[in-house]
This record gives sequence, C-alpha cells and structure tokens, in this order.
Amino acid sequence: MKDIPPLVPHKCDLISFPYLPIEIGRFSKSREWVLFNHVEKVAFINLLLKSWHEVPSASLPDDDVLLMHLSGVGRKWGKIKEKVLSEWVLASDGRYYHPYVAKRALEAWLIKLNASLDANKGNEKRWNVSIDSSELLADLEEALQCLKILNPTSKTLES
Repeated sequence: MKDIPPLVPHKCDLISFPYLPIEIGRFSKSREWVLFNHVEKVAFINLLLKSWHEVPSASLPDDDVLLMHLSGVGRKWGKIKEKVLSEWVLASDGRYYHPYVAKRALEAWLIKLNASLDANKGNEKRWNVSIDSSELLADLEEALQCLKILNPTSKTLES
C-alpha cells in the first residue's frame, strides 16, 4: 500500500445516486479509452461504473477475485489488470480510486450533504426543535478539502 490518502471521505456514500456523470467528449478521447482494446474497455467501464456505488464512492477493493468479478471479463482479468488499473490510485486504505470518478463523487457528495443540512434547517423551523448538524458540517468540510486537492477548479467550489 502507498502513503496516498483516500481521494474521497470514507463516509462518501452515493448508492442513492443512480447516475455517474461522464463527460462523453473528454472520456472518449482519454488516453485510457483510446489505447485500450475491446476487453480492456469493457473492464475499465465496468470498474468505473461499479466504483460509483461502492462505499466510499469512486473506490474498489484491492482484491483480485473481486476485481475480476467486477470487471466482467473473467479470467482475462489477470492479463489486463495492470493496464486497466494504470490510472487508478491505490490509497492507504487498501482501495483503488479513479481520480475522475472521485471528482464527480465529491461533487455529488457535497450536493447530498448540503441537502441534508437544508433538511435539518427546515425541520428545526417546522418543528421548533434544535438539530445537531455538527457531524454534517464536519463531513462537508472534509469533502470540500478533498475536492480542493483533487479538482481546485471545480465549479462546485465557487458556490
């Protein structure tokens, strides 16, 4: 394992988000996509998509049996693993992260956290109660810090 911290917070859970935003033009011209053969493309896209609904989002376990299964290419996985995972980052938590998916996951996670904060505020007003949002605020700050490191030009940081 490397000393690279995870690219997203460990709580980043986007299972309720059914869509992974993909910039089609950028994606189809990416180095990985252009250089991959058909089997590698299948494995790559499967891993990107499956990583979206992992917890933390944008990550995959460092487990060859699971990666072979998640890739959808069966026994061919052993021959293509190194190439397909070349742009993934193995972090200190023992999970692989793809920077592109991590950027999108952080943006979605911030949306989810802000919605939860807004809901808390609305419930406080509606029910005239006090709700402790300190954990949500800490999660929000952690996600913002991750996004600033990974994608400092993200439009999400402007709002």
